[in-house]
Amino acid sequence: MNGIMNEEGESGSLDAALEEGLLNTPTTPSMTSHRKRAALKTESENSNGFPNGEAQHISSHRATCQKRLDLIRYDELPAWYKDNEYIIGGYRPESFSTSTCFASLTYIHNETVNIYTHMIPAIVFLFAQSFMLVLLRQKFPDAKPLDYIVFSFFLLSACITMSLSFLYHTLMNHSMGVSYLWLRLDYVGILALVLGDFISGIRVGFYCEPTLQKIYWSMTIALGILTSILVIHPKYFQGLEYRNLRVTAFVTLALSCFIPLAHGLIIYGWNRMWLASGMPYYLAEGGILVLSAFFYGTRWPESIRPGRFDIWGCSHNIFHVLVVLATVVHLVGIWNAFAYNYRQGRC
Repeated sequence: MNGIMNEEGESGSLDAALEEGLLNTPTTPSMTSHRKRAALKTESENSNGFPNGEAQHISSHRATCQKRLDLIRYDELPAWYKDNEYIIGGYRPESFSTSTCFASLTYIHNETVNIYTHMIPAIVFLFAQSFMLVLLRQKFPDAKPLDYIVFSFFLLSACITMSLSFLYHTLMNHSMGVSYLWLRLDYVGILALVLGDFISGIRVGFYCEPTLQKIYWSMTIALGILTSILVIHPKYFQGLEYRNLRVTAFVTLALSCFIPLAHGLIIYGWNRMWLASGMPYYLAEGGILVLSAFFYGTRWPESIRPGRFDIWGCSHNIFHVLVVLATVVHLVGIWNAFAYNYRQGRC
């Protein structure tokens, strides 16, 4: 060890002497070139001895690792964060950082499926706006301005719903205050989609009856306001014991669409309503929503196999997929109903 230290000390002294010009060692062109290359290499390396490009990569990797929090289990969560005791692991801890929450988009945890099953449809519905308007103009050149507004409003409501949903699931581990704020906004998004469904369905179902359209639109808005008060009010919002009540409120609002459908059957009869209102699609949509509420309310399948569906296939994952499917079914329904009414030329 001492020998090595002496050699290193002598080498250091020799280098210092050469740099300070204390030794008059003759310099050859090859030595000068070698020193230049060594100096350039030294400049291109950081203090850890890595080339700049590699150092930047390592620094970026370390920053990413700092953003990625270790996943924890249900029993390690604070009380406000606990919701589904059948999801045992895969939780992100409280981050108190928006950027850290968004960094979780890059790795797998128990909200990954919930995030992407609504993020991707949100983007699709956003870009579908312009595509739908062009398609309407091409296929239905005499369509009324209200028709464009109704289709655009429905797609916008779908985009808002999916966006608020995926943002809530992304930011829910930030802190209690931020989580509750975005959960409220998530509920507002659901109400927006219900309004989009109703307004578009009533438009095509009573295509030539503007008075009935206004009556049922008013009814829908009033029910939407009442439901929003119920689900956002602190008493009913924060308590887990009111969870099923909130689900019931949403389902009741959604199923109230059958009131105008029943009225249409009385006025027009079964055959015409089947074609002019998009009824078969609404029935399918209603069935899908009831099924989604079943998964949401019962927390099946994780309730029978706790821990088995922490990352993939839990009830909320299924709920998200079914909501997207119901939205697509509704879009197809109002499109076909509008096409039928347009070609009939009754008004």
